Amino acid sequence: MTSAHPRDVLVLSLCPLSTMGGGETFTMNVSLSARAAGDHVHVAAPVALPPMQASFAERMAWPMLALHGDGRSAPVPTTWCRLLEEMGRYDVIAVEQFLASDMVFDVVAAADGTQRVIFTSLGYEPLLDLFTVFYQPAPNHRVLSISQFAADRLSRRGLPSEHAYAGVWASEIQPPVAGASRPARFSLVGRVLPHKGYEVAIDALTADEQIVHVGQPGLPEYRAFLNRRAAGKQVAFEGILDESGRRAAVRSTRALIACSRDVLHDGVRIEQAELFGLVVLEAVASGVLPVTSDIPPFVEVMDGMSLSEWVYPQGRSDALRVLLDRVKVMPQAEYVATVRRAQQAVRERFTWEGYWRRACEECERTAA
Repeated sequence: MTSAHPRDVLVLSLCPLSTMGGGETFTMNVSLSARAAGDHVHVAAPVALPPMQASFAERMAWPMLALHGDGRSAPVPTTWCRLLEEMGRYDVIAVEQFLASDMVFDVVAAADGTQRVIFTSLGYEPLLDLFTVFYQPAPNHRVLSISQFAADRLSRRGLPSEHAYAGVWASEIQPPVAGASRPARFSLVGRVLPHKGYEVAIDALTADEQIVHVGQPGLPEYRAFLNRRAAGKQVAFEGILDESGRRAAVRSTRALIACSRDVLHDGVRIEQAELFGLVVLEAVASGVLPVTSDIPPFVEVMDGMSLSEWVYPQGRSDALRVLLDRVKVMPQAEYVATVRRAQQAVRERFTWEGYWRRACEECERTAA
């Protein structure tokens, strides 16, 4: 799949890109990484999430937006039918959130055997069971996951998958924070959803410490639950910030806490809380030490950055408290050295600058 000549690449999201959460940001960075590798890139996404198993006529008329892969051009309105008619012009079709809609079956039907089709799940997977039943693998198709954990999970479901890492741009890596925050401040980043386990961080917080949360409001019921849990504590929900604002908020804290859990606060067990640890990588790039729960994808990323000693058993606020006490008194020289080592690992394994090359090489390797 590597070539001396630029390829025509379509990065197709089956979820809207109107709100920039982790999955949406990942999709746009795939397009920018391919463009940085010298390929000609276009991006397309639905204006709104299409209904599952929509009628053929409804699906074909579904409004889409197409834009150039530089991320700056104005989007052009189109329809799913028109996009399918133009799909033959691309050498590579990278389908992000491929388990979000049965539109993926239209892509399978529209692509011919000379085109490389890469399927990537970013966590929204209502079509998972149906796809595994009806999909027939083809030599030019690859399922490329965002972590080894995610690849193993899909492989166990009958969708053989490889993986390629990415999370941050090397050009955005900042020096470690200059000193400990006073009073001690910690950050949380992500949608306000039960699997994020924010109550674990709140329970671990002492009265003289602060937590700042950045992210989409999410579920009102869970937000109300967190507000009750935070009574008498200093917890600030900042809402949605742009990238620079989010990085600044994280850099103002001593540590980022990633406390996602597979067993929710009400005892409900879910199949997976996360597929990757994007917020963990972003914290290290911002010069801040992450402290994470031990869900498998977080462990995978933390091990990859030699930060396994900063992982606690999920759901255990007492164990998290031990690590927060430790990071508060950690000598600054040790803190800086630890973050710098992690940043070097990020540069070597987790950057967007090298993602498209790694993705293409992985596809070629599995095709051999």
